Amino acid sequence: MLGIAALEGPDVIAGTKGTLQKALVAQYRAEKKWIKYHDLVIEVLGCRRSCLAITLERLARALYIVSSSGPGTDSLFDLLREITITRPITNEGLDLFEAVLGIPHTPKIDIYTVVREIWAGRECLGGQHVLSLQKVVGILDSSLAEKLRKSILHDWLIRGIERCFQDCQSVVRAHMNRSLPWTHLLLELHLFCTVVNNSVHLFPRLGSDFQEQLQAWPDAERMASIAGIYAAAQTQRSIRKDESWKTVVSGKPISALSHSPGERKRMKDPLEDVIEDFCLHRLLELGTISDVTQRTMNGVIHVWESTEGPPVDIDRRSLAILISRNASEDDALRCRCLAEIASGNKLLEPPNFLKDLIKITLMVEMEPQRAVVALIRLLTKRRSWTQCWKGLLYRWLEQDDTIGVVPRTKLIDYSLQTMKAAEWLSFMHSLETLFADLPSPESEERTLPSILQPQLLRWKTEVSQFTETLTKLEDAFGSCDAVRLFLVCSEGLSAENLLDILSCLRKAEGKPVENFMQKVAGQLSGKTTNAWEVKECLFDLLSAKPEVIQACEKIWNASTGFLDIPASAQASAQASAQSCSPTPIAKRRYDIPLAVAEVMVAGWMQDDSLNATEKVVFESIACLLNLEVYKRRIPTLKLVEATQFWEGIEAEIFAEVERLERLRKALKAKDPKGTSLLLQKLDIPDDSLLEEEVMKLPVGVVDLVELVGDNEVEISFPLSSYTALQRGAMGVPKAANTILLRLFIDLSGDLPPRFCTHFSSDPELDTLVHSQWICSGDSRAPHEHVCVSWQTAFIWQLNRSVYKQLRAGYKSIVELYKFIKMRIENMGHTCVSCGALHDAKNAQLRRSTPCGIVACAQLWYQLPLDVRIPEIRTDIFAVDLMLTSVYAAAMSGRPELLVGCPIYGNELIKTILNSLPSLIVISHAVNISLVLRSYHKDAEKLISWACVHFRGYLATATGLCKIHNLPAGTHQFVLANASPKLESAFVAQIPKSDTKSVVLFHGTSLDRLPAILAQGLMVCSGTSLQRTGAVHGDGIYVAEDPATSFMYAPTSLSWRNSGLSNMRVLLGCEVLGMTGKRMGTGIHVITDEKNVMVRYVFLFTHSANSPVAGHVVPAMASAMCALRMGWV
Repeated sequence: MLGIAALEGPDVIAGTKGTLQKALVAQYRAEKKWIKYHDLVIEVLGCRRSCLAITLERLARALYIVSSSGPGTDSLFDLLREITITRPITNEGLDLFEAVLGIPHTPKIDIYTVVREIWAGRECLGGQHVLSLQKVVGILDSSLAEKLRKSILHDWLIRGIERCFQDCQSVVRAHMNRSLPWTHLLLELHLFCTVVNNSVHLFPRLGSDFQEQLQAWPDAERMASIAGIYAAAQTQRSIRKDESWKTVVSGKPISALSHSPGERKRMKDPLEDVIEDFCLHRLLELGTISDVTQRTMNGVIHVWESTEGPPVDIDRRSLAILISRNASEDDALRCRCLAEIASGNKLLEPPNFLKDLIKITLMVEMEPQRAVVALIRLLTKRRSWTQCWKGLLYRWLEQDDTIGVVPRTKLIDYSLQTMKAAEWLSFMHSLETLFADLPSPESEERTLPSILQPQLLRWKTEVSQFTETLTKLEDAFGSCDAVRLFLVCSEGLSAENLLDILSCLRKAEGKPVENFMQKVAGQLSGKTTNAWEVKECLFDLLSAKPEVIQACEKIWNASTGFLDIPASAQASAQASAQSCSPTPIAKRRYDIPLAVAEVMVAGWMQDDSLNATEKVVFESIACLLNLEVYKRRIPTLKLVEATQFWEGIEAEIFAEVERLERLRKALKAKDPKGTSLLLQKLDIPDDSLLEEEVMKLPVGVVDLVELVGDNEVEISFPLSSYTALQRGAMGVPKAANTILLRLFIDLSGDLPPRFCTHFSSDPELDTLVHSQWICSGDSRAPHEHVCVSWQTAFIWQLNRSVYKQLRAGYKSIVELYKFIKMRIENMGHTCVSCGALHDAKNAQLRRSTPCGIVACAQLWYQLPLDVRIPEIRTDIFAVDLMLTSVYAAAMSGRPELLVGCPIYGNELIKTILNSLPSLIVISHAVNISLVLRSYHKDAEKLISWACVHFRGYLATATGLCKIHNLPAGTHQFVLANASPKLESAFVAQIPKSDTKSVVLFHGTSLDRLPAILAQGLMVCSGTSLQRTGAVHGDGIYVAEDPATSFMYAPTSLSWRNSGLSNMRVLLGCEVLGMTGKRMGTGIHVITDEKNVMVRYVFLFTHSANSPVAGHVVPAMASAMCALRMGWV
């Protein structure tokens, strides 16, 4: 393009002309058809200089137009380059360029690009140019395209269009032969042909043969219908096993289906072949179309065009596709059905009939027999329908014969299996009515379908008169083979015998013998052909006496395995008149030896009281059941076998008696009142020794005992006397008002006692299914949970006490009540494991502890930590105090302060405590032991020892025990009871004292607290444990003023996550009388350790001031008195 632009530049050839263009014209010499300048090759028309000047002028003007044009500049530039650079510059090319300029450029049609593509490929136009040719042909008919027509409408364009048409035909044929998607290509070719066919200026210039081919193509609507039909047929093939008929005509192209070309070819729908044959001979190559193809296409297209809507009738189109497949082997039938679908007048009333017909045609490939039955019922409702649907039904009946087994077909078997007798007879009547006008077969080669054979229809008519009899037989035994034998009269059975059997059954209707005769008729078999034996047996039973019939029924039941154990005549009469059972008792199937039934027959046959006619009845039954008839002597082996069977039945009866007795007891345990009423109604004795004992209980006890079962009572023990300290010590819930003992006692001695205990606050007690602890000779004492009550120290100790008492032998409810009541009141005075007394009379012991026996302690320590130490969940500061004192003792380095600690080494103790999380975290854990082990394997052992080693109970002071007027941040704890030994020793001193107890204070370091709690305050003067000088002699130094003792209370550190760090400890002591020396400064020196009992432990912050004695001593004295008297 630079060469063209240079034409307007300076003369670089001779330098004498104004421009290069003029220089080229000036130096031109005649007889040269072409001139060349650099890359430009320019045609000189007529070899004249003037023509060259005109050509160069047009070329320069073209370049100017390109450079100054608007929309489509790039496309126009490419066109000019194609005309000037890629080939010699000719006047023909310039004419084309100028002609194109007269046609407006639009975004929809880029005329410059289209013309460039055609011009560039004008010598080899073909199928690849179909879109460009289609656009150019459309533009040629424009009034603005006159110059373009002169420039482009030449022979090369005509030849290119014809080649393009032929190439496109070849591509469509290739795709069709290879089973590849081709309809979209055919639609593109149809659009091309339509444009060419409609061209005013191009079409007349085409060859006559080409014109004939183009005019043979259908219009756009018809073409769209053909493509839609093909797509619907493909989709139907792809969902052939899918019952969702709505997708049959979804129109999804075959390219969307996941099948290889080979698979698609094998799975083709017959309608696909018809459409491909039509397109191949009508559109892709002119040929002869078969009549079958043409008629089928006409029929389907008629359906498609008659259902265009709006809205589109998808149902009728779906049916047309399905019918084209299901009737593909009968062209005439298919065309009649398609014509019926196209008319649509009778298919639409009501609309659901059309949908039913679609479902049936979808069903026929997967379930042909079900589809045939459905179509018969549908046609029966729509008798006004045309014959085509009957023809389709007949065709399906013929196909059923080809896959059936003579003489019965799959359809007959299917209908007999799925229909009741009356329904089947009605079905056959409907089928006969539908084909009443069916002509006889024209030849022996075309026979009637098996289900329409005259002999079967005649038999159906004869059996129909016994419809009610057959229905009753069916109701009695369900859809049995015998009923089916009556309906079809299978080969090998005499029709006369069958009718006689039905006649006998009809005569027995309403009579007592009817049910038994139905059983006999049910024995009819097509395999053994026993119709004669059944008929004879029924004839005999019709005239038999009731007692004979009853005996025959028993023989029948014994032979078939159902045997009802007979009762006495009086019991049977009472049961029938007064039975409370809503349903009859079901008979049980036994494995009954054949000898039992044969012995029963022999007994009646040898009964001289029966006449010959009655014995014939028994013989007929035996013959039908294939039983041996012994008219004189019964073989010994048969008698032995029958005797053994009846002995087994007798054993079962006794076992059932025992089972019913157990059931009675279970019902009484669940609902004693309701069970008593039921037993009374059934006139069954209902005696209960336990109930009699409950009724004789004394006043004061009877109100606390409730009979909850046949052998079960519930005893209530009030917990109102339990104080808050007692509840906290033993884990008794605050909401629990009573403790409930549920006790099972079998006074007959057959079953051992069993029990469970519950707090009244336990959830869902009314609906709880109890799991009680058995107290038998080989059972052990309870250790884990009993029933579902939450495990606490109180429940654990009480369960073991109750077990021990019941294990020793039950005496009476009163004795048991007294024992448990006393044990609850003195729970802390007994060993928590074995129940032995602690020998601490008159002392107030609120927490139970193990006795001195090692086994008792080991058993106790096996319990979960929160059971032994409830305060680990409810009073974490009390636990924190214990751990802090142990930590302080370990910090001191004195092993004598931690006597008995199971963890050896002060450093290990500190390590364990510092590894623990906050006690809040531990208190919220579901499994505290598991959580503690995750921090240190010995953590639980150390905490357990710290809290229970002193065998007392320390708790945060609350209620009456809480002392007011203490400095902010003070923690106060009350020693509810020390060890049984210390409490016993202290109480023993009270009668010896001349005065009342007084409140004194003792200041100490926190590391001494574990030893003080375990051993009490001791005289340590002159020992390694003496902290200060004994100015006033040996003894325990206590003071009346807490400020004096406060000076001897240093600040102590605590473990890492403790809430009690940097605290000072002050002990509040109860001292009996003035047994020691009193100094003038208010200091007392106690020499007898038994006269001092620590009652309070105060923890003050390091910056707190000492409390004033007058503010705290009176309240402490009252609280200590309440503790000693058991009021708190």
